[in-house]
Amino acid sequence: MQGQPRKMQVHASGGRAMMEAVAKELTDKFGEGKPTVVAVTVLTSLDTRALFEMGWEQPLDEQVQRLALLAQDSGIDGVVCSPREIQLVRKVVEPRFKIVTPGIRLPAQSLNDQQRIATPREAFAAGADYIVVGRAVTHDRDPRMATQRLLDY
Repeated sequence: MQGQPRKMQVHASGGRAMMEAVAKELTDKFGEGKPTVVAVTVLTSLDTRALFEMGWEQPLDEQVQRLALLAQDSGIDGVVCSPREIQLVRKVVEPRFKIVTPGIRLPAQSLNDQQRIATPREAFAAGADYIVVGRAVTHDRDPRMATQRLLDY
């Protein structure tokens, strides 16, 4: 089907009912050719203190693991988590479960609002299936060269 989305993102904090409904609707509509769905765990701009301020009672690592398991149990294909939690997630999910990792920076680059970052090499070594690169390229004076540095690093 032309124009069919190939990947989608939801927020795991939306809960089981929402994620199950998304998984079921896509399977019913597209069958085996359904888009890949990943669920955001905890934004890379947050740390445990920020979670506690927002009323979440679990430390960040536990919250990410809990949301990853909830997403997997709800029929979601993978999660988005920071590079710092990749190995924690890998310990509790099935091997086919995908991990998408934002917060990618090179050592000399600004953190901006990101709290939990890694280099591309560190993220893949930890077990990421995909990385998300945004400001590491878009905020550089020479985006083409920034992309090349990331690929070479």
